[in-house]
Amino acid sequence: MRRLVPRRPLVWWLGTMIAAAAVTSAWVIRAALHGLVADQAPYPTFVLAAAFATIFAGWQNGLATAVVGGFLANVSFVAPPGVLHLSGAPRIALVAYFVICGVFIWIMQSFTTSHRAALALNEQLTILGHEYRHRIKNLLAMTQAIIQQTGRYTTDMPEFQDKAVGRLQALARAQDLLLEGQDAGVELRELIERALGPFDIERRLVWPMSGPSVRVRPDSAVALALLLNELATNATKYGAFSLPQGRLKLAWVIQPGWVVIEWRETDGPPVGEPTRRGFGSRLFEQAMPRASGRATLTFEPEGLRCEIRLALPNGSGDAGQREN
Repeated sequence: MRRLVPRRPLVWWLGTMIAAAAVTSAWVIRAALHGLVADQAPYPTFVLAAAFATIFAGWQNGLATAVVGGFLANVSFVAPPGVLHLSGAPRIALVAYFVICGVFIWIMQSFTTSHRAALALNEQLTILGHEYRHRIKNLLAMTQAIIQQTGRYTTDMPEFQDKAVGRLQALARAQDLLLEGQDAGVELRELIERALGPFDIERRLVWPMSGPSVRVRPDSAVALALLLNELATNATKYGAFSLPQGRLKLAWVIQPGWVVIEWRETDGPPVGEPTRRGFGSRLFEQAMPRASGRATLTFEPEGLRCEIRLALPNGSGDAGQREN
């Protein structure tokens, strides 16, 4: 029975056809049995028809089936036929029929409603299961890549532990935001604040972070958190954060289809092109394209400059975004 119940309510015309077919079938079956039962029990087949119509076409069509079937049975199978009997024992039988049909309709409607709700919940749980399995695989792959790349570009265990822990913590903070935001994306300002929180950059900013309120896509959030962590780590060791007077300009703007983030270090030590490609370089080259974005590093005399472009969730910029 459960497999036969439609997963969703039917369109009105199909439900009407089912109700009409149920009434017709009930009448034909009762007519075929008339030679055996005569004028006795004119309504049972129509009770079953109302229950059937309720299950497959909804309670409205079940109620219509019960009403039409009741009067049709009264006229056809209560002696003398061809007359509507609304008094005496036939009236009592007709009222009892309607009461029984009402009970059956309520039971069948409750059954179909709970069954559809169970199907919908099962589908949702299946989708969520697939989604979380996919996210776990991505998280494990990202963790493995972080460990492998960190080990490749470190020379001793303390350095490896320091770098790996920092990168994994940045990954964990991004995952926390993703879980809070679910599928709606992540608020950019909150992501930046969490990713850079351990570096106490507020005292390093030339002016407060500025930019419109915008959400970035879930697939971009993890890569962005790792990039910001890598930028801040490098700034602490080699860039603007390594000197007391070093400062940072951090802002973002909306362009058609993109949010553009600018990281610009000033008043730090002279910087130049690195002699070898490390974890950060590989992260810029590999993570961002997969996250529907890109990042550009420029080693300017006054300090490192990085431009990060992320595709917006809806694929188009909103010129009316409010400023934070």
